[in-house]
Amino acid sequence: AQARAAVTRHPGWDAAENLTTRTGPLFEELGLAADAEAVYKKHLEADKSPAAHFALARFYIAQKRADEAIRLAREREKTAPPVLTARLLTGAVR
Repeated sequence: AQARAAVTRHPGWDAAENLTTRTGPLFEELGLAADAEAVYKKHLEADKSPAAHFALARFYIAQKRADEAIRLAREREKTAPPVLTARLLTGAVR
């Protein structure tokens, strides 16, 4: 709880440009997986780009939650770059 509070105390911790590059990875590093997942989901809701799901799927792969990574990649494969979908699926299977 103290680590999360220390992160969320800083201005801009939840700014769109920081979610996948700073805040999410920091939560992961601190072992706050639920907070990291919430940040990546928030990013996914806000970012409508074809590759917006990458950070969340990569997180699922790192957490050994391959089924969720595969589901997310399959849901987005029609609009995502094929190379990204292949990368996520092979990462999840590996």
